[in-house]
Amino acid sequence: MGMRVLALCALLCAAAGCTTRSGRLLEDAGAHVFLSEGNYRVVRQHVVGESTGYFILMFIPISAPSYSEAKGEMYKALGEPVQGRSIALTNQTEDLTEFNALIYSTRTITLSADFIEFNDPNGNKPLRPIGSR
Repeated sequence: MGMRVLALCALLCAAAGCTTRSGRLLEDAGAHVFLSEGNYRVVRQHVVGESTGYFILMFIPISAPSYSEAKGEMYKALGEPVQGRSIALTNQTEDLTEFNALIYSTRTITLSADFIEFNDPNGNKPLRPIGSR
C-alpha cells in the first residue's frame, strides 16, 4: 500500500505543473516619430504572433521558441502586404509564458503591436514606394 501511495503522489506531482508569465512594453526602434501630428493611419490594432517551444526536464529542447517565428506569425496575422509601404509598429509588447511540469515544459513567446502607415505629408494619402509612379 505504501508503494501505491508513493507512486500516486509521484504521478500527481508529474501531472501537476505551474505556469509563469512575464512581459514588457518595448520602446519603439528609435525612429523618433511623433504620432501626435496625425500624419499616419492605423492599419490594424493588436496584431499577435506566437512561437512555442517544447522541452524535456525543463532544459533539453525538443524545439525552442523563436522571436523570428513569432514576428513572422504577427506579419501573417496582419493579412496585408507591407513591402514598399511606410509601415511601422507601435505599442509593441513581448510576453513569455512558461508551463513547467516535472518532465515536460513549454515556453511561448507572444509578440503584439499596432501597425500604422505614414501618410504623404503633401496630401494625406499613403506614401508610394520609391521608384513607383
